[in-house]
Amino acid sequence: TDEYADDKHCIKCGSSRYLEVGTANGEKKQLPIPAKILRYLPFIPRLQRLFMTKESAQMMKWHKEGIRHNPDKYIHPSDAKAWKAFDDIYKEEAKEAGNQRVAISGDGFNPYGVSSNPYSCWPVFVIPLNLPPGSLMQRKTMFLTLIIPGPEYPGKNLNVFMQPLVDELHHSWTVGTWTYDRDLQKNFLMKVWVQYCMHDLPGYALFC
Repeated sequence: TDEYADDKHCIKCGSSRYLEVGTANGEKKQLPIPAKILRYLPFIPRLQRLFMTKESAQMMKWHKEGIRHNPDKYIHPSDAKAWKAFDDIYKEEAKEAGNQRVAISGDGFNPYGVSSNPYSCWPVFVIPLNLPPGSLMQRKTMFLTLIIPGPEYPGKNLNVFMQPLVDELHHSWTVGTWTYDRDLQKNFLMKVWVQYCMHDLPGYALFC
C-alpha cells in the first residue's frame, strides 16, 4: 500500500509479491496473482452505522449516560480502573460520550477442521465497548476486521498485516470522523481508540 503499492518485490527480503513460474527457457516469470492477500474490512463505517437509529445511538453512549442499577459492582468495562485512568489523562476525549473505545481480539485457527493440517488463518476482531452489558460481545457487534492468511504462523510479520488497522485507528484518534447521531440529530467528531486487547497468552505475546 501507499508508497510501496507498485513494487513487485519486498524491500526487506527481495521476495516476489506475485506467484512465479518457470518458463521453457529456464527463466522465471511473474504471474499477476498475488502470493498472499490480506483482507481488510474497515470498522469505522460500521461504528457510524450504529448511530443511525435512535435506540442504537443511545446504546453507543451507555458507558457515560446509561443507568447503573448496581453502582457498587463491576458490571461494565467502564467501571474498571484502567478506563477511569484513561479519563483522567485524556479529559477532552473522555468528555464526548459518542467517542468509542474498542477492544482488539485475534487468534489463529485451522479453517478446515483438520488438526493435522498445518494451515492456519488469523482473524482479528474489533469490539466496541461503549455498549451496555447486555449488548456487549454479541455477534452483530463484533466486527471482523482482518483476515490474515496462512498457511504459516504470522510470527513477527504480524505488524505488517496489522498496518491497515493501525492506520485507521491512528486517523480516528488524531483526526476523527464526522458522524451523524440520530439520537441528538446532529453531527459530531467521533474519535476511536483501543482500550483493551483480549487474547490467549500466545496470542498476547505475538500482539505485543
